[in-house]
Amino acid sequence: MMINLIRLASVVNQVKKCSLQKNHVKLKNQIYLMCWRSMSAVRGNRKSAEDDLQLELVSEQDNQDVHDYEELVHKMHLLPDAGHQVAILQPFVKWGPKKNLLTTPDLMLEEAKALVDSLPNWKCVDAIKVPVESLEKKTIFGSGQFESLQKNIVANPNISAVFVSTNVLRGIQRRELMMAFGVPVFDRYSVVLQIFKDRARTREAKLQVAFAEIPYLRSSLVGLQKGTKNNLPVENTSRGSKGGSGESFCDSQLHLLDRREIKIKKELEKLAKKRTLLKCERKKREFPVVAIVGYTNCGKTTLIKSLTGDSKITPRDALFATLDVTVHGMKLPCNLTVLLVDTVGFISNIPVNLIAAFNSTLRDAIDADVLVHLQDISHPDVENQVATVKVTLEQLNIDSTKTVIQVANKIDKMSSEKLDDYSDLHISAKDGTGLEELVDLIQTKVLEITNRRYLRLMVLSGGTEYSWLHKEATVVKYSNTKDPQYLALDVLVTPSTFGKLRSNFPDIRVLNKQ
Repeated sequence: MMINLIRLASVVNQVKKCSLQKNHVKLKNQIYLMCWRSMSAVRGNRKSAEDDLQLELVSEQDNQDVHDYEELVHKMHLLPDAGHQVAILQPFVKWGPKKNLLTTPDLMLEEAKALVDSLPNWKCVDAIKVPVESLEKKTIFGSGQFESLQKNIVANPNISAVFVSTNVLRGIQRRELMMAFGVPVFDRYSVVLQIFKDRARTREAKLQVAFAEIPYLRSSLVGLQKGTKNNLPVENTSRGSKGGSGESFCDSQLHLLDRREIKIKKELEKLAKKRTLLKCERKKREFPVVAIVGYTNCGKTTLIKSLTGDSKITPRDALFATLDVTVHGMKLPCNLTVLLVDTVGFISNIPVNLIAAFNSTLRDAIDADVLVHLQDISHPDVENQVATVKVTLEQLNIDSTKTVIQVANKIDKMSSEKLDDYSDLHISAKDGTGLEELVDLIQTKVLEITNRRYLRLMVLSGGTEYSWLHKEATVVKYSNTKDPQYLALDVLVTPSTFGKLRSNFPDIRVLNKQ
């Protein structure tokens, strides 16, 4: 019996190494499981062997899903790939309630070009502004416009893709445009998503980008499925048995996306728990948190480098240079340590759920004691950028009562008469202008919000109270007293620290309260 089992194991091992059709995977796994059960029963280790095998089978399914997912993205042309020669079409609503009054078509087109330039091996070969009545039409553009665009794009052999600079195309819109232009068609969601993928460095950032990708693919597939029902030919939509008898290509791929979404969500939840533990530790130590938020490339990282003096921070003049939310310590003039949080930049005209996919890391900003809204005052589209950040913060459900310091940056690029008057401060993070005033304002707001107060205490030099205060409170300064054995300490304490102080040292002398 043992010999037969070993022979069966050998055969199944060969089966596992073969490249089988996808609909045979389940049968192969069942055979392999039966073999392992029989052999492990002889060895008296059935439970352990089954556990090992189940892990192997799960891993195999995951690997198959990864392969299928990459194949889906490639075949459906839903996301940008290695590089393209791009024609940019910038639609803008001419009139009515949907017209954007805070910007201009020229500025919208310039940002679209900047997005394309942010991607490696992408190059803009043509850029056209197109007035439209609405963004809801099947082809977005009017019939005459559409015919002219189609003629020009098809006739240009240098164009390998079209970027329609609107937040997100419906599946049917993308399908119509792809059929007309004969090349892949992308929207702002997919292009920004690709920039995120290129910029992501940590495991958490990569997972968050992958998580943001799934609803976009799902929506596109559903739209294409509707197009198929309306006799629009969709590539590779033949019936198959991958997901079960009679299941369409779109249905099987939607199930694939569901599995991938569940898996990534679980991984993000694990990382979120670790982040929560770190946040709890910060709260226990009562570190105030100041989050720097703003439109992409407004100078957030440069500001943090200037405030902290950290030479390891390397700002980049690029869109979405920061995806991984980072935390940096800074000493205020009162000697209190605050944590500065660098966040992912915002951008206009993309669905908020793309930014919201970074919710676990954005929680550091949402839960901060103070927000610094940094604005690139030198940018011609600053009014629209400021409005975009404010709307995005509202959509992320940030408490409307939270203290926000409005800071206009990059004044080194501006003349004084052109500076606006709706910011609290004007600074240059690059050359340091106005940073002292900013630090003073941050200190004032932090002390106010966290209810810290000044105390002057008489303590024995080097004594127990002295050591405790250096550990639990913020010692601002100390001075000598008439008694050389004692020092007068000026300290900052929170209400909870003051309670502990009174409990641990009820006889401590408070010289005065400020």
